[in-house]
Amino acid sequence: MTAGVESARAVLDVARVVEESLAGDEGPDEYAVEALVRVAGDELEASGRQGFEAVGAEGDTDVAAVLIAAVVQVSAGNTLIAAGKAVGEADPGADAVGEYGVAVARLADVVDALDGLEAGAGRRQGFEAADASESVEAAVDRVREAAERVADGIAATAAGTVTEAFKQTVKLVPEKIRDVADKIGDKVDLGQYAGRLVKLGVRAVQRALDLFTRMFPGGALAGMRDDVKVLYARLSGAEPIPATVGFVIGVDDVKAYLKLYGGDRIEQLDKAAADVEQLGTKYANLGKLATNLIEGIAVAGTVVALLQLAVPHLALIVAGALAAVVAGVLLLAMDYVGDRPVLHTIRGVKLVLADAVG
Repeated sequence: MTAGVESARAVLDVARVVEESLAGDEGPDEYAVEALVRVAGDELEASGRQGFEAVGAEGDTDVAAVLIAAVVQVSAGNTLIAAGKAVGEADPGADAVGEYGVAVARLADVVDALDGLEAGAGRRQGFEAADASESVEAAVDRVREAAERVADGIAATAAGTVTEAFKQTVKLVPEKIRDVADKIGDKVDLGQYAGRLVKLGVRAVQRALDLFTRMFPGGALAGMRDDVKVLYARLSGAEPIPATVGFVIGVDDVKAYLKLYGGDRIEQLDKAAADVEQLGTKYANLGKLATNLIEGIAVAGTVVALLQLAVPHLALIVAGALAAVVAGVLLLAMDYVGDRPVLHTIRGVKLVLADAVG
């Protein structure tokens, strides 16, 4: 994961130099702009390559590495697009320099967030079960409580990510919410651009979308269209969705399984409880990355829709990309709950429980 974060930091460092030069009266420093083009081109190519290499055959994809690479691409890409506007490559708008400052600050926030995830992952490497349960009954109670709480937590995390995507979609295409889910699985083409920084930025955003969709086998994302429609319809009616998400990803079935669950080996049951806790933490981190990705795609969509008037319905195309992320988040949640995994990226809650008594 470190290489992706380092790529983002390298782009950020040069972007700040360009930002400082824009604060003066003489306009952007040409050397700083050239450095940003060079560094961003090299670093984002390396980060993207690392992300694509993390996509493996079924069950062999490093999901966190792919999401980190995608977040780096879209966050740095938005910074480059804003830089292009600020230095005059595209229509600058009312306050292109101010918008660039916001983009640089957002990239800095992303770098800090990714650093935090890496630090947390390092602290969890030595994770062990709590003190041993005093009896088989206590061990069973422990694992049941952990499994139910974590399964509910996965549903809540997924629901939060879905809600963020819906909010961003409303901003992009308020009159076409019902049409968005039908775009899941469609090819996303953000158009062609002339300026070097803008071109690099759009290419990075496009790469982020390609990275995310590459994780899922053909038809998997499109197969979630009906579920996304149901969730968006509930959100349109201001209805809560965690329970609906739980039904979609199999939480209800796990809870039914827990009612009949039992075992006779304290050590294995305690280990299962600890492993289940880790699943909750890991999925929460994936949810944070997916939310960052959604926010970045939405920002890019708003900007490129204004820059690329030659591409009809570009805002709807981007909204479809957001819906595809929602579909992917739900598919990953199914893996982590483990009742009916599709991608087999990890042994989810139900499978961990079964392993403990198998």
